[in-house]
Amino acid sequence: MMKRFIPGIESGCNRVKEEPLDTTNPNAYSVLMSVYDREEPAYLAQSVRSILRQTLPADEIVLMCDGPLTPPLDETIRELTQECGALLRVIRRPAHAGLGPVLAQGLTLCRNEYVARMDTDDVALPQRCREQLRFMQAQHLDLCSAAVQEMSKDMKTAGMVRRLPLTHEELRAYAGRRNPMNHPCVMLRAGAALAAGNYREMPLFEDYDLWIRMLQNGARLGNLPQVLLNMRGGEDLYARRGGWAYCKKTARFWKEMRRTGFIGGGRCAANIALRCGVCLLPNALRGWLYRRKLREQS
Repeated sequence: MMKRFIPGIESGCNRVKEEPLDTTNPNAYSVLMSVYDREEPAYLAQSVRSILRQTLPADEIVLMCDGPLTPPLDETIRELTQECGALLRVIRRPAHAGLGPVLAQGLTLCRNEYVARMDTDDVALPQRCREQLRFMQAQHLDLCSAAVQEMSKDMKTAGMVRRLPLTHEELRAYAGRRNPMNHPCVMLRAGAALAAGNYREMPLFEDYDLWIRMLQNGARLGNLPQVLLNMRGGEDLYARRGGWAYCKKTARFWKEMRRTGFIGGGRCAANIALRCGVCLLPNALRGWLYRRKLREQS
C-alpha cells in the first residue's frame, strides 16, 4: 500500500498527516466532485444519487466545497450526508479558489488509487464505474473516459453524443488538436496523475492540461465507446465558450503546450486561430457549430 502526505483539513486543522493510498482492493475507487455557490442544489443531489446507484459501489465520495455555499446547497449537502453516511466526505474550503486548485487538493485526499471524476450537474449511468474500472485494469491504463450523452437541462431530451478516439495511439495524436477525454466521465489512477503534477490552475483547461502532462510522463490512455454518463447541456454551455476572456485563456493554454514541447509552433498557431475564431462568433452560431459540426449526432 502506497503512502503520501496530505493536508489534514477534513476536521478543520492544518496539520500534515500520512494517508494510505489503497492499491490492494481491485474493486475500490473514489469519486471526486467539486461544488461552488452558483450550482443548483437539485442537480447536486441528482449527481450524488447517480453514484449511489452504481452497480459497483464507490468506496467513498469526496465532495470539495469551493468556498462558502448558499443555504439551499448547504441544506442539500446535509440531507445527502444523512443519506450517505460515512461514504460522503465533505471538505469545506474557506474561500473560492477555482476548479484546478480544488481538484488538486481533492485528489490528494482520495484514499483509493482509482478515482472517478464527477461534475455536480451530471448523471452517471449505473454501470459507469464498473465498466471503467474493469477496462482500465484489463488494458493497464492510467486514464480513461467514455462517450457522454448531452441532455437538456431537465434531463428529459437527448441531444448530441460526444464520442472520442478509443486507443492510446489515436488519443496521443488527437490530443495535439482537441481534448482526448470527456472530463465529466473520467476515471484515472491517482498515482499517475500525481506523478505528472496533479491538477493545477489553468482556467477552463484544468483537465486537458493534466492529460497532456500525464501523456508526457508516460501515462497510457483509452476510451470506451459506449455512453456512460448523461451530461446536462443547454445554450449557456456554448455561451460560456465565447468572448475575449475565453479567447485569452485558450491562447494561454496552447502556448503552454508549445512551451512544453507537446506541440510545435505551427500547430499552436493553428489551434489558437481556430478556437479564438469560434470564441468570437455569436452564441447561436457557435452553438450550431458545436452541435452540427464538432459533435456526432446520437
